Amino acid sequence: MTDALAIAGRSAAVLALAEGLAADIIRNQFQQEERFVYLGKALLEIRTNSYWRNAGFTSFGKYIQHLSSIVRRERSTLYQYTATVERLLPVVGEDQLVAMGINKALVLGAGMKYTGKTPSPDLIAKAAGSATTTEELKSAVNQEFRIYVPTEQGVWRELGFYADDEEFEEIKQAIEAAKRADNVSNALAESYQIKRALLVLARDFMSGRGVDHAEV
Repeated sequence: MTDALAIAGRSAAVLALAEGLAADIIRNQFQQEERFVYLGKALLEIRTNSYWRNAGFTSFGKYIQHLSSIVRRERSTLYQYTATVERLLPVVGEDQLVAMGINKALVLGAGMKYTGKTPSPDLIAKAAGSATTTEELKSAVNQEFRIYVPTEQGVWRELGFYADDEEFEEIKQAIEAAKRADNVSNALAESYQIKRALLVLARDFMSGRGVDHAEV
């Protein structure tokens, strides 16, 4: 009976933590990198122990859908956060994972998934360093894991436009969906990822609408 009460208490605490983090992410734009790591950790525990049942949901997917509507992120993004925390937590520990934030964690996790390698202590420290940018970490991951980065060809192009938060979020979701469809690794240079995604979207649009390049 005591064990059952302890499990129920832990379940309630973790579910409340996840809900609180989700609400706080929307209210406060600061420290979102760290909060998404904590949210990913909470989701991992909720999934592992099926705590979602105690919240009245019929599946973990339904629970993710519920949270995604609060934090305004795609379900696939929350799944990705959960998987990244699951992959990195045993290797880097919670303190360093929180220090690097979710975006750098995604880069390091993508490199580990792509190569099956474990990062060195130096690479982990670099990822957790506040002075290290996401682009710098991508370069370091590529170098240590020996990931091939295609040589960029052509002229740098600038696409400038105005968009409100909702419009820009829709654009980002489309780019992320295109990257997943084309199996574009997050360990690659961000500019290369975006180019690949835009080409996927452009080609799908042209072929889907039956538009010939000669007609444009």
